[in-house]
Amino acid sequence: KLSEHSWLIDPQIPIPARATAVHHITDSMVKGKPHFAEAYKAFRTELGSAVLLAHNARFDMRFLDAELQRNALPGPHNPVLDTLPLARKTLPEQKRHSLGQLATGLKIPQEKAHRALADTDCLRQVFERLLAQRKDVVRLSALVDACGGAKHFTGEQATKPVVTAPKADDAPSP
Repeated sequence: KLSEHSWLIDPQIPIPARATAVHHITDSMVKGKPHFAEAYKAFRTELGSAVLLAHNARFDMRFLDAELQRNALPGPHNPVLDTLPLARKTLPEQKRHSLGQLATGLKIPQEKAHRALADTDCLRQVFERLLAQRKDVVRLSALVDACGGAKHFTGEQATKPVVTAPKADDAPSP
């Protein structure tokens, strides 16, 4: 098993009720926790040069890019593979391709949905099952293509803090 870490981060603003309804993290849970810039340093160290895997990667990347800009920090240079295009290509008959719907359809148990470690383990299992169905993916280049290409963070370091972030309403529904 790879190493794993999970941080609660104080966003320094109130957590919207809609976001709390999805991930069950409250303002009191993050009070006194590290701010993003502190946790990000440890995250980048742990990340190294790994290829990242995400489901609906652009959604998560927008949040991270916004926070990087707000803190005037450089983004990671790691490529990101998105399992959403892979799922759509592998299971076109499935109506919805949210991580939860895929897990249900693939009979993968879901514990603590919308929490980082639980979602990461669920994503790993979904990814492994999708790959097992893809006999055409035998090379890394085929995997990258099946995932819709590698995505990258903007990598731009803000010259001044940006205070906007994606709206909580853009969040996937529970």
